[in-house]
Amino acid sequence: MTTITIDNPYPFFTDVDGGSLEGGNIYVGVAGLDAKTNPVTVYWDQTLVTAALQPIRTVQGYPDNGGSPSNFFADGDFSITVEDSEGAQIYSSLFSSDSSLLRTSDFVEYLSGDGANRFFTLATTPSSVDNTLI
Repeated sequence: MTTITIDNPYPFFTDVDGGSLEGGNIYVGVAGLDAKTNPVTVYWDQTLVTAALQPIRTVQGYPDNGGSPSNFFADGDFSITVEDSEGAQIYSSLFSSDSSLLRTSDFVEYLSGDGANRFFTLATTPSSVDNTLI
C-alpha cells in the first residue's frame, strides 16, 4: 500500500482564536526590516510577472486574488507581517524563507525524456538540479 500525503495548495492564515483569518492584511517586505513600511514586490505567479498589490487581503484564511484563493511569490528571503481586519498583528517575522507562508520564485520543472535526447531547454536558469529518475 502506498501512502500519499495531500497538502493544502495555498497558504492558510488563522486569526488569534485559530479560526480562518477573514479580511486580514498580509505585508511582505525586505528581509530584516518591517514588512509594512519596507515592502518588496510580490507576484501572483511563480514566473514573477503579475504583481500583487499589498497588503494582500485574506478571505476565509486564504490570500485573495480577485475572488480566488491564491499563492503569492517573492524573489528570495523576506519579512512578513499579518494583521487581522482591525489592524492587530497576528504574525510577524523579520527574516523568513518559510515556503509554508509564502512561495519563493524557486519552482520545479518536470521534463520527460524520450530515451534519445540528452538536452533540454529550461524555463529559467536553475540554482540546483535533481536528476532523480522517477
